[in-house]
Amino acid sequence: MADIDIQCQKCGNVVTVSEFADPSAIVCRKCGGKLQKQAAVVPKPRATVKVLTHEEVAATAAKDEPPAAEWRFHKNIHKEELSGQSTLFSAHHMGSWLVFLVVGGIAGWLRYGGFLGPTELATMKTYSPILLLILHVLIILAAFKTSVFQGILGILIPPYPYYFLFAVADEFYLRAFVGGALIGIGQDGFLFVSKEGVQIYNAVTQWIASGG
Repeated sequence: MADIDIQCQKCGNVVTVSEFADPSAIVCRKCGGKLQKQAAVVPKPRATVKVLTHEEVAATAAKDEPPAAEWRFHKNIHKEELSGQSTLFSAHHMGSWLVFLVVGGIAGWLRYGGFLGPTELATMKTYSPILLLILHVLIILAAFKTSVFQGILGILIPPYPYYFLFAVADEFYLRAFVGGALIGIGQDGFLFVSKEGVQIYNAVTQWIASGG
C-alpha cells in the first residue's frame, strides 16, 4: 500500500494520505479546508531494498574499515619524528644515556675497579645471579605491560626478555638501567646461569639414558 500527496486548493499545503482514503472526507491540517477530489494527486514511490551479494558486502566492509595503524617498534620515536624533533638528541635519549652512564659507571667501578675487598667482591659475585633474576622479572613485567603475548614469550623463552628490551620496547630508562647494571653483574650472573644450565642438561641427559 502506497501513500499519496494531495495539494490543498485553498492554501497550497500538501497532505499525505493513504491511496485508499477518500480525499473529500479529509481536511487540510493547515487551513482546515476540505480537500477536493479533483486536486492533483502525486503518488509516492515505494521504497526499494537492494540485496547485496557476498562480494559487495565484503567490498563495503573493507571500505568502511579504518586504516590499519602503523606498527613500529618505538612509538615515542615515531611521535618525535612527527613533531619534527631530532630523535638523536631527544629528552628520552639524553636522559636514558645519562642513566646508563651513571649506573654502568658505578657498577663497573664496584666490580672491576678494585674498590671492593676480596670479601665484598665475593659477596657481589654471590648475589649477582639474584640481581640478574630481579632484572629479568622486571623486563617480563614490562613485556606484559606492552602485551600479554610479549610477556608469555618472555616466560617461555629465557633470552627473549633481553631481545624485547633492547630491540622492541620503548622502555628507554629501563633499558638504560638494565644495560648499566649488566656491566657490573652480567658476567657473574651469566656464568652462574651457564653453569647451572649445563648441570641441568647433564642431569636430564643421564635420566633419559637410564630409561627414566
